Amino acid sequence: MQMQLHLGNTQTVTPQMIASVAVLQFGAQELSEYLEEMSYENPMMDIQEPEQKETAPLTTAITDKYRWLTAHDLQNRRYYTDTYRDSVDQYLHTDQAESLCDFLKEQILTLEVTSEMQAAMETVAELLDGRGFFTGSLREIEKLTPCDRETAARALETVRRMEPVGVGSENVQQALLLQLREKPVARRLIEEHFRHLGTWSDQRIARAMGVSEEAVHRAKAHVAALNPYPSNGFASREEIQYVTPDLSIVEADGAFRVLAEDGYLPTVRINQAYLRMLETEKDPEVQAYLKNKLRQLEQIMGNLDRRKSTLVRCGEIIANRQAPFFRGESLRKLILRDVAEELGLHESTVSRAVKNKYVQCARGMFPMSAFFTRDVGQNVGISRSRIQDEMMRIIDGEDPRKPLSDEKIVAELQKRRIMLSRRAVAKYRAELGVPSASGRKHSAAI
Repeated sequence: MQMQLHLGNTQTVTPQMIASVAVLQFGAQELSEYLEEMSYENPMMDIQEPEQKETAPLTTAITDKYRWLTAHDLQNRRYYTDTYRDSVDQYLHTDQAESLCDFLKEQILTLEVTSEMQAAMETVAELLDGRGFFTGSLREIEKLTPCDRETAARALETVRRMEPVGVGSENVQQALLLQLREKPVARRLIEEHFRHLGTWSDQRIARAMGVSEEAVHRAKAHVAALNPYPSNGFASREEIQYVTPDLSIVEADGAFRVLAEDGYLPTVRINQAYLRMLETEKDPEVQAYLKNKLRQLEQIMGNLDRRKSTLVRCGEIIANRQAPFFRGESLRKLILRDVAEELGLHESTVSRAVKNKYVQCARGMFPMSAFFTRDVGQNVGISRSRIQDEMMRIIDGEDPRKPLSDEKIVAELQKRRIMLSRRAVAKYRAELGVPSASGRKHSAAI
């Protein structure tokens, strides 16, 4: 038998490492629950819930800035995590967003109708589902208002004539048809072949409709640019939840400072009674047990310190790299690798650190992950927010009497060396709340 010597590196993942990673990744609520659970398991650990009182005043110029920041908090709500979104713009748009129900009620107030009719219309607005559709019955309107059947029917039809087009429809097909009054071929496509759009070829649909294949292609393009759900772009009253910021970024004397917002967390302390028992206990088994729990507590406290330090360091890089944004400009390009290299950490560690964490600043509250950009398709080095900014410049500069189609916006973006498909332009335009070319022309005419 021949003996051989091999050298190599191995990495062992210990329970302590797993616990450290878990604490780093926990959001505010998860961390509070974790500490409470650990306090039940570890007699050496005491937790003191945060006092419901104002925090101690800050010093120097930070004081006024922080008070101003608190007074001008425009948004404190839960935002949805989407790994394919890279911009805080989506959260900025929701600052002033209102629910579809409230938007309809504002329109109802401008109508000269009886109080009974107004109440019935408001009932319809409140009965819309999360998509902006009315899937109930006239009987529901009658019972909830209350009113007679005729008033309920008129209230529903009046709401269906309001903005946004398609509101109160029964389904997607009806909502699309209401938006296609001036597009006869596209309207026929939805009326006759809505269920075939995903299965039939353009050639087969063209033969069935008796039109050219190119006409079907154009009709599909019109449909793709429409809004299938009237509630898109409006806040959801049911899903708004409040969150607590993990960091605050405030500006003082021309520089940004990052503050850890950990006052919401319980304070972790050593239980003095059990500590004295450890010092006086003679039973070796009890002493070994308490020593083990003390080591566990020290590890928890160390993990909390590392979590706080890592968060603040990530926040400081965000504050430095995205300083133009905090002063009211657009988001700059920043990727996780940049932060990881600057901190000397692995990219996955930074990813865990920013996950489910929120930053409070003068412009509102945002998930930390929203400050990291992604390249869009073949547009290397150009973030999603930059592309949307260019789109808005193009749209703002168009002739309102002849708004640019999505195809022409594609061409204008190409002149700026931004390559997007027509479908991507339509998607971004919808996210920005910009109507299609026909919708913009109609608004200009009004």
